[in-house]
Amino acid sequence: MTAHADKLMRDIWDAAGAKNVWAFPRNAHVIGTCRMGNNPATSVVNAEGQSFDIPNLFISDNSTFPSALSVNPALTIMALSLRTADRFLEKS
Repeated sequence: MTAHADKLMRDIWDAAGAKNVWAFPRNAHVIGTCRMGNNPATSVVNAEGQSFDIPNLFISDNSTFPSALSVNPALTIMALSLRTADRFLEKS
């Protein structure tokens, strides 16, 4: 994913006429693939982290974020995990 993003951004910068483009290797937070939302047609889990397709599956990580964050997502992941755990325990 990082290689794809790097190539895509370089293509965009090239098309925009950018000069002296540089980048440094980093370990980015890869997110997505299990989008959180209200619509099962466009999302994998609801706001409680519960799968629309598999009712007993709860997902509590950064794969539920629909877009990238500007900072380390650790605290947001922890908060969502606690909320998901609370909802799961309420339903048990």
